[in-house]
Amino acid sequence: FNAQTQGMEPGLPVPVVIDHMGLAQAGQGPAQRGLAALGDLLASGRGWVKLSGAYRVSVQEPGFADAAAIIRALIVANPDRCVWGTDWPHTNIEGYMPDDGELLDQLGTWVEDAAMLDKILVDNPARLYKFSA
Repeated sequence: FNAQTQGMEPGLPVPVVIDHMGLAQAGQGPAQRGLAALGDLLASGRGWVKLSGAYRVSVQEPGFADAAAIIRALIVANPDRCVWGTDWPHTNIEGYMPDDGELLDQLGTWVEDAAMLDKILVDNPARLYKFSA
């Protein structure tokens, strides 16, 4: 992954956060074109990914089971660079309206390790957004 060829300046003064898991298409699985570049960005420590919008990438609603492989691949790339979000207020969608509580519950079925969940939900956002006690 070359940040300059991907249109990203390697020395940006602000964190880069890719939302909606980069809009990877869950039905195409983790080997799809482009997902490796996102994984490389995470592995380099120069970017973050928001594990949000599973309903935007999935073709299996509700539950979005096909998004699990994408989420797991991003976590494997660099668990210290993953954060979660509801994607509320769920703009530009028609039909099924996601329930934020169900989305959070779903994350717990995809990431079964309590320490990893804590990292994604608490520790990583605190570092990214510079939360302080």
